[in-house]
Amino acid sequence: MRRQLLTTTRPLRAGWHRGRRVGAPPLAPSTRPKSTKASSHVQYTSCVVTGDGEASAPTALSTLDVMALEPTLHARDLRPLAPLVQGTAEHQRTRRSPLRVASSVAVRGGAVVVRLLHLQALILHDSMMLFSCERPLVASCVESVAARCRDDDADGTPFEFRALEALLLEADAMLNAHAERLFPVTEHLLAQFEQRELKRTLISGLVPLRSSLSSFEKQLASIVQQLDLLLASDEDLSAMYLSHKVEFGAKRDKEEHHALELLLESYVSSFSELRNEVREYIERVASMEDITRMQMDHHRNRLIRLDLKITMITLSTGVTAAGTRRMLLFAVQLFPKSLSLTLRFEQARAYLA
Repeated sequence: MRRQLLTTTRPLRAGWHRGRRVGAPPLAPSTRPKSTKASSHVQYTSCVVTGDGEASAPTALSTLDVMALEPTLHARDLRPLAPLVQGTAEHQRTRRSPLRVASSVAVRGGAVVVRLLHLQALILHDSMMLFSCERPLVASCVESVAARCRDDDADGTPFEFRALEALLLEADAMLNAHAERLFPVTEHLLAQFEQRELKRTLISGLVPLRSSLSSFEKQLASIVQQLDLLLASDEDLSAMYLSHKVEFGAKRDKEEHHALELLLESYVSSFSELRNEVREYIERVASMEDITRMQMDHHRNRLIRLDLKITMITLSTGVTAAGTRRMLLFAVQLFPKSLSLTLRFEQARAYLA
């Protein structure tokens, strides 16, 4: 006889079972949680500068919109132009000073990708896109950059060279302004050290001062290195003639880049001269740190010698007092016990004296 197994169905509790949500009604499409995966298209905020010296209002663009302006560009070419995302390590490093931004100047397809300090730009043959225009530091220099891109001299200089020189001029002006603020502070602090005024506030100010000079020198070295890489490559120099490529449909000859080479060499010499001045200040601060360290070591050695003398005097005094007490107790035994103890101590002290 077969037994029939009676099964009862129980309502399932809301929860997760084997990786599936059970016991709860499905979420409506509007209430389902959105995926936290970041979109592959970065959102940019840029303004367009033309050869007439005019700049458009800031507009929001995606990676596809930027690539549509120049089909030869790839998404990887736009990475130096990506905005600094809030909370990232690069944002934390550069939120206080644009001098901590890595600089780069590279030819990508039919465009020049430039990243100098706070300036991020994409130079085409007839226009330039300035990115991160919502930042106050960039917005304050849009008009000056656009004015320098205007062809007032009518000397036949291509637009891409005027745009590149405008960015280099803006970067040079900002670096010189930072040097004018940093160098007097350094001179004042070094002058106080030369007067041998060793104060705690002065000594503690050496470390952040040297750190500021070092970061300034690294940024100048980064810009000079990028420009030297361009000057060392004839192919990149010829590829930067974007207008020639659009007009004639072919790249310029590798040896015909004298005008661009003179332009880049002038700014390399300017940045190198400023870098040499920063190096001199770094060496002076390092020398002052060495002198201060030697003086502090001398004062420490004096304190150690004084502590050693005090210890030796204390030890000798204690040993002498202990020896004198033992000799006094021994000398008391030499006198007759018929005398009083006070009299024997006085005679023993007179005997030892």
